[in-house]
Amino acid sequence: MALAASSALVVGLLVAIPRLRPERAIGVTVLATQLRSGAVTSGLLVTLLLVAAQFATYTYISPTAQSLMGIESMFVGPLLLGYGIAGIVGNFTIGMRGSSNVATTMVLISLALAVLMIAIATIAQHQIAAVLFVLGWGFAYGGVSVSLQTWMLRAAPEAAEAATSLWVCVFNFSIALGALIGGAAVDHISLASVHFVGAGLFMLAATVAALSRHVLRPRG
Repeated sequence: MALAASSALVVGLLVAIPRLRPERAIGVTVLATQLRSGAVTSGLLVTLLLVAAQFATYTYISPTAQSLMGIESMFVGPLLLGYGIAGIVGNFTIGMRGSSNVATTMVLISLALAVLMIAIATIAQHQIAAVLFVLGWGFAYGGVSVSLQTWMLRAAPEAAEAATSLWVCVFNFSIALGALIGGAAVDHISLASVHFVGAGLFMLAATVAALSRHVLRPRG
């Protein structure tokens, strides 16, 4: 079933997405030029902090659900399915409504995720509330990728390929960094602590996004 759905998705992407030819070769000089842009570097820093926070916490969502929330292992799968569905809704909802002022959107997303991390760490034993927190987490994070991509395209409209190449590099590095940070927190402090660490990183991402609003003008 999963293979069939994945195959159908690949075929749909091949049919629906137009072929885009590269405008020019992307060399080291082009990439270095983008790093001198305040809008680009702030977008990369927000990406680094926010994605690291996400994967410091999401990496341990299964033990969190079972140990902190008291959810039986057989219900973890449905919970993650709900998280994914909420993420799809967030992707479309936040993507459509947040594109006009993407810096403010990233501030709100980051603050929402920080609050949810603290809530999960402190009152996760209330299972109904905990499930709602996880669904809210999925919804909020669902808007992250599309909003950050919009940020990079707005930051460097004349060099979108170079800017987004840097963004993809930072995004993937941040996944590994977040998992490393989360692992250190779990090993040396506690499982609950990873959500406080994540909340701190989300707050830093919100701060950087707020301070960057002057270099990334709203579209109006």
